[in-house]
Amino acid sequence: MDKIEIPELFKEFEDRILKTMKVSNEITYKKGKTLPWESKLGGCPYMEKIEEYPKDKDGVPYFFLAQINFEEIHGIKDFPSEGILQFYVKRDDVYGLYEEDGFVVRYVEKVNNNKENLVENVPLVEDNEQFYPPYEHEGKMLFTLRNMPVSVEDNKFNKVFEGIVFTENQEKESYEVFDGYGNRVGGYPGFTQGDPRDDKSYDTLLLQLDMDDECGIMFGDSGVANFFIASDDLKNKDFSKVYYTWDCC
Repeated sequence: MDKIEIPELFKEFEDRILKTMKVSNEITYKKGKTLPWESKLGGCPYMEKIEEYPKDKDGVPYFFLAQINFEEIHGIKDFPSEGILQFYVKRDDVYGLYEEDGFVVRYVEKVNNNKENLVENVPLVEDNEQFYPPYEHEGKMLFTLRNMPVSVEDNKFNKVFEGIVFTENQEKESYEVFDGYGNRVGGYPGFTQGDPRDDKSYDTLLLQLDMDDECGIMFGDSGVANFFIASDDLKNKDFSKVYYTWDCC
């Protein structure tokens, strides 16, 4: 993990900044065919043949977005040490953002690595002219540990620097020093239109998907997607109350 170094421009706030530090697993991608149990973007999700593929209330199979194998995740407080967490979204023009059944998060605690017992393909779905997949290519996730400060887009940022008036240079550089964009598990989020979380209990970032050239990720116009959970629910491995959002320019 990289050593924490506070830029000289913000040294006067070092104590405040260090108190906000969180560990994240930054994601890069390797385009190509993936194994069923790997952390991945797209492809075929880990699923045993005896299980039913998730469908929306109209019986249409969800679009498989990504999955995280927790055995590949390290250093993040309260995250499970095993199991696979999957993310599905509805096949519409806003990826289920405004629908009650707009997305599904599925947790598989025990993983069977016998390919013969696993699904090999996602269900075929008739073309929907309103739906454009938010990525172009399947890819394996590769993780790098990072210690990151609160992001300028996070609601907590204003509280951390409450009563502080940045200089013109500090204001300008804050968007780079406290940048929350990128692909990651854990850490702090980035938003293009501001932090939409009214419920402060959703304090933990499960997954953030941002623009990426390797796999061609794109939510709307240069958008970013986020999945959050309450830390207490995460400790209990209860993924039934996840908060999903995405926004774009």
